[in-house]
Amino acid sequence: MQETVIVAIICGLGSGLIGTFVSGFWAASTEARKRQIEFLQSQLRELYGPLHFFCVQNDELYKVQERLYTVGKEEFGQNVTGNAADRQARTADIHATVDLENCYTAKLRENNKRMAQVIEEKWSFIDEDDREALAEFIVQHIRSETEFDEQRNPKLPLGVSLKIPTPLSYDSKFTNRIDGKWNAKQAKFRRKLKATFLGRES
Repeated sequence: MQETVIVAIICGLGSGLIGTFVSGFWAASTEARKRQIEFLQSQLRELYGPLHFFCVQNDELYKVQERLYTVGKEEFGQNVTGNAADRQARTADIHATVDLENCYTAKLRENNKRMAQVIEEKWSFIDEDDREALAEFIVQHIRSETEFDEQRNPKLPLGVSLKIPTPLSYDSKFTNRIDGKWNAKQAKFRRKLKATFLGRES
């Protein structure tokens, strides 16, 4: 009889310990998921969301700029015939087209400046595999701001500039990378949020 009581007590204690362990594990697991969700949300809101917003703008602006260049090349690529007035008018049209292209380049650089500020201020949210790409973006932005500013910096001689790669105002690889991360993180955020409500790991 005493042995039966002792076994029952031990079983009861064992069940209680197991229950406590399971409850503790579940609470820790839930808290870990919560922290992961909060960090993902912060990444989307503070870093990858703003970068994606500006990248989408730049992608569309670059398409307009490319279209202007293509149309301008088709329109003005042939030799000009006619009198001096015709040639002068054509030259004015060329300058107007180039000036408009430069306006779009300036907007691209403005957006790049804002993205560089986001990256520098929110660097703690950068994924490890994105650090090199985002650092290279900063370098390209600094070069663009330095080498294209002819008011503060003299224009390089043609022989020198031809030997140095032109800094990029738009990089499709960077845009595609940010777009991919934005979509992947949104999907991951939704999965984890759903798993938390359903009580499953994800």
